[in-house]
Amino acid sequence: MDRVTRGLMENWAKDAGVGHLKEYVAFERFVNFIILSRHHDQQFSVEDFSCGDDGTLGIEGFALSVNNELVSDMAELEDTLSGSGAIEVSITLTQVKTSPSFDLGDLSIFSDASITLLTEDEPPHPNLEKQQKMLHRVFQESSRFRENPVCRLYYATLGSRQNRGPITKKMADSKKRLIGSNLFSRVDFHVWGASEVQRNWRAIDSALEVTIQFDSRTTLPDVEGVREA
Repeated sequence: MDRVTRGLMENWAKDAGVGHLKEYVAFERFVNFIILSRHHDQQFSVEDFSCGDDGTLGIEGFALSVNNELVSDMAELEDTLSGSGAIEVSITLTQVKTSPSFDLGDLSIFSDASITLLTEDEPPHPNLEKQQKMLHRVFQESSRFRENPVCRLYYATLGSRQNRGPITKKMADSKKRLIGSNLFSRVDFHVWGASEVQRNWRAIDSALEVTIQFDSRTTLPDVEGVREA
């Protein structure tokens, strides 16, 4: 890991109370935090949306959002769906690696596992049963969709982003399969290297600093892995 990325990650991990984690786990949490913060302003615990531990293959982050509010479990989902109004749904899946390059095999495992989780009746790994049940439940409310859900896939490493032919083709094929399922209104597939991680973290960090300075009199409690807003 380059020194800049490590410094940014370690500073975040210390503030988030997760400095005790192994480096590869901390990097996974760090990137998941950045990705979710790009799309959601609410406070959240990144642990609630991390699923890559205990041998889960292919997917390390899962986030379901209803009306732009992150939903961490079935109880929250049922509460969110308790009304009768229209809903907007987004689904974010991530795979984060500390390897110094982009690996077609790892990206393929991620994209194939994502497609299975999103479109099939059985999850790609037993550890993802909760996530698939949440997906099945939200699709039961399809009559309330303003439009079909938005799907976002993020594959991140510590390498330098390259538009290599096989990787670009796999991404395009995966998007085509998901759009072809008729379940999603839009599918975005993002590939990040170290520079994208750094740039997106600085954008998030700057936004947090502005918010905190605006209301500097407010005292926020220290909660492990929670985004301050």
